[in-house]
Amino acid sequence: MSCGRGNLGQSNYGLANSIMERIVERRQADGLPGLAIQWGFIGNVGLMESMENNNIVVNSIVRQHISSCLETMDIFLQQPHPILGSMVLSEKHQTANSEDKIDLVSAVLNTLGIKNSSTMNSDDTLNSMGMDSLTNVEIKQILERNYDIILSLQKIGTLTVAELQQMSVTRNVERIKKH
Repeated sequence: MSCGRGNLGQSNYGLANSIMERIVERRQADGLPGLAIQWGFIGNVGLMESMENNNIVVNSIVRQHISSCLETMDIFLQQPHPILGSMVLSEKHQTANSEDKIDLVSAVLNTLGIKNSSTMNSDDTLNSMGMDSLTNVEIKQILERNYDIILSLQKIGTLTVAELQQMSVTRNVERIKKH
């Protein structure tokens, strides 16, 4: 899931999964077997089982029971595709609209590991806040996927907190006009 949908703060993990998926695609192109499965959160095992709150929702995904994963794997192994995904969407988020999403500024700053935007200077650029190339790509994907904002990687690096706030306000005004 970290490669196909992305997880905040897991760009390295997502990149590693992406590389493995390219290997699987190449194997299939060469006539060799290979399958990569993008799983959501798997319940009943590992970290998710030991956590007190098993009702965690991240990126609109809730835990999938291990029995469901095993049934799904049987089906996936019979498919010709190199990459498949299985995850359980939260009911709340299946019909959610954009008003339920985290605000744009918080989403971007959280990706940079900044939890409190009030401590930021509005003229600070994302590059000056320690954004690296992987985080830049992660922010680009968040902006495109969650907010329908298309920007170049170079432009994202030069964005300021004030510009992010203005984009957020502009999006909210456009959303209100549509209703």
